[in-house]
Amino acid sequence: MVEFDCLVIGQGLAGTALAWFLRWTGVRVLVVDREERITSSKIAAGLITPITGQRLIKSWRFDDLWPAAESFYRRVEIESGSLFFHQIPMARLFSNSSEAEVFSERVMAADFR
Repeated sequence: MVEFDCLVIGQGLAGTALAWFLRWTGVRVLVVDREERITSSKIAAGLITPITGQRLIKSWRFDDLWPAAESFYRRVEIESGSLFFHQIPMARLFSNSSEAEVFSERVMAADFR
């Protein structure tokens, strides 16, 4: 009989990341998932974007957290033998002209703090 130290319910992005971190600390983990066809993790596909919200500003602590996220995904790629972490350009579609104007003003002022 296989014994586990921890049970993780749900294998979305958060459950998967938690399971990997626990595994790296020596915890024996069992992940249980309903395998829903459509979930937010499957739709978002792990998208990491620095510019968010209606104010179109850089996400809080993005510069602090990005290196840890990149390191995490690269380590999982190596250990799983799967390449899935790809840095690709993205396009932001504005919902109206005022959103585009706000973004343009921020770019000109280099105000992405």
